[in-house]
Amino acid sequence: MNEWLEFVSAHSPTHRTDVSTIMMAMPEHRILQVKGRDAATFLQGQLTCDLRRLEQKELLLGAHCNPKGRMISSLVLARTEADTVGMRVRANIAEPALAALKKYIVFSKATISQTEQVGIALLGDFPELPVPLPPPGSFAAGSGLTLLHHKSGVLEIWAEPAQAMALWQQLLPSVNTAPTTRLERHWAEHGIAEVQAATAEEFVPQMFNYHLVDAISFKKGCYTGQEIVARMHYKGQLKKHLYRILGEAADGPVVGAELVTGDESEKAVAIVVASAPGPAGWTGLVVTTDEIRSSGAALQGKNSNTKLTWSELPYAPYAIP
Repeated sequence: MNEWLEFVSAHSPTHRTDVSTIMMAMPEHRILQVKGRDAATFLQGQLTCDLRRLEQKELLLGAHCNPKGRMISSLVLARTEADTVGMRVRANIAEPALAALKKYIVFSKATISQTEQVGIALLGDFPELPVPLPPPGSFAAGSGLTLLHHKSGVLEIWAEPAQAMALWQQLLPSVNTAPTTRLERHWAEHGIAEVQAATAEEFVPQMFNYHLVDAISFKKGCYTGQEIVARMHYKGQLKKHLYRILGEAADGPVVGAELVTGDESEKAVAIVVASAPGPAGWTGLVVTTDEIRSSGAALQGKNSNTKLTWSELPYAPYAIP
């Protein structure tokens, strides 16, 4: 990984006004791989998404929950070979996510491991690629590459480091490069949060609006934590959801930070679950009660007087099921 990051740093040209496509490295993510005859069957009994959709080459977002329905990890899934499912997770939870799944795989004809693959993300008009571009919402694999084409417009390419370096150099003449924070901003703007180290085993999937972004199947059958997740869905007991906020400064509260309304109680009313700094201002995603969001109360960090304002999500004005 260090060699890859050193390479990217040495091969990232200055901004060019004649190019609209943005290319970014993805050092904040890792790939876990489940391989074997029972790979998809095993994951079907563990994750919130329906693995049968991989047969149609659909790109999936899902979560792995503990028995109490709290998310240990969130994952983006694709089938990389006939008997192999690749799962993209945040780097800071890759090891515990791997350990949690390993506990359940012992009776399956499959193995799970973390790969050495590295990721490249593209935004904009995609240049010519070694593998045909899959439609939005799907994936493609071949020639040592795995392409994940998100409906939001992001294209991820995963490969072994040497092949990724060659591809990076091939694409450089037709793209601009940007830091990973640009990708974090994209996901925050689209209302997609990932489980990270500071938020692991704290939230049920609906608190991340996963029921609104096709990351939970309520028809697939049992999986770890399913009883709790289904109860929240069918009985409507959940009063906390994901919302987007903005800050005028380039930096803002980090993932895991508690936010308050600024009154004398200083009681935390929201938790930051995605944080994206940038020259145009900070944006982030928070989990808070529907009541706090509906009130329009201004939020701020516990040790900051900077007011944060509410912004809309692209898939629902309010995240109420």
